[in-house]
Amino acid sequence: MKFSVFAAVLLLCLAGAPILHEATTVSNGLELPVNPITPVVAERPVINIPMCNREANWGGGSCVHASVVALMRWQNRHALAWYWRKTYTGGESANGLHQKMDEEGVRYAYTVNGDAKFLEWACRTRRGCAVTCRGGKHMVALVHFDNEHAAIIDNNHIDRIQWMSRKRFMSEWHNSNGWAVAVIYAPCAPLKPKA
Repeated sequence: MKFSVFAAVLLLCLAGAPILHEATTVSNGLELPVNPITPVVAERPVINIPMCNREANWGGGSCVHASVVALMRWQNRHALAWYWRKTYTGGESANGLHQKMDEEGVRYAYTVNGDAKFLEWACRTRRGCAVTCRGGKHMVALVHFDNEHAAIIDNNHIDRIQWMSRKRFMSEWHNSNGWAVAVIYAPCAPLKPKA
């Protein structure tokens, strides 16, 4: 009798099991780690950073750092985000940021050649990523990326999420050097569906 109850519970659990995804290899040669079980999420945007965890640009142009800080908070790295906000300021290049992240022991992945698979991975795993825009002179947080749409949080306007077509976003990103960087920790859990 105990076995049949266990089997019934197991079958119920498996019926609602999320879809599994495999790791993705991106253009910089990294095999990106993916949670063994990545749920399909209906939440929009997928990276739904609360207003209190968004970071505004500071110190005369720290858009790269502001985007990274918001994504660190989203991944429950509040102490690291606080340290990063306190320690780094000013403009930043890909090489400069990656060197700082290496020195600080931050787990991250990136692309510098406009690889859409990287963006898909970052959003599918609910981590998000910081992406270049405005001809490479600005960086924002990509918080949604699907077959039709993209959404960003601009650290100059953290009070809103800006939606656009995927095609428009990709054109802007490719015209802005195609750099994206994602911190790799555990993202917040999705919101519970409304009953």
